[in-house]
Amino acid sequence: MGLFRFVFLITIVSVTCKPVDFNIIQTDEFNELELEPESKNVINVTEGNSNEVTNLILRNQVRPGMEVLNYAVEISADVNAGTFNGRAVIQVRFSDESTREDPVVLHVADLNINAVRYSIMGGSNQLDAPFSTDDDDQILEIEPEQIALLYTFFIEYSGALNVAGKGLYRGSYGDK
Repeated sequence: MGLFRFVFLITIVSVTCKPVDFNIIQTDEFNELELEPESKNVINVTEGNSNEVTNLILRNQVRPGMEVLNYAVEISADVNAGTFNGRAVIQVRFSDESTREDPVVLHVADLNINAVRYSIMGGSNQLDAPFSTDDDDQILEIEPEQIALLYTFFIEYSGALNVAGKGLYRGSYGDK
């Protein structure tokens, strides 16, 4: 019987975000967080060219007026079933008040979004968020029912372990 080893590779693009410090979310320090200076390599996304942007460098401003400040990701894989479950906590700030009513848009290639909740201004009260996914453009649109400048989103998702070396995948080496 051959020796099997499974290798997992998680491809996460870091966009100069700091990890979520759960100790400051419940304090006044949370409201005093400062943003890092805006990137000089700004790429304008217009209608019709969203797929072209996938080959460009990502940044923490995921759309005009919205910045991801912090995030934390947890993934649990079931190798035998070929699946994984995950949770993400993403802190988003709107720097442009004119876009506060627009949906929050995140990239979600090959993921099943199971639940989306949010809190406002670092509060502990989590509310269910209406959301939709677009498989063609690989995006998640979240439309919080309460308008604010600072949100924390709690997203639960699942997916299949890929065998093609894209996203979260499994591989093996050895005799077989």
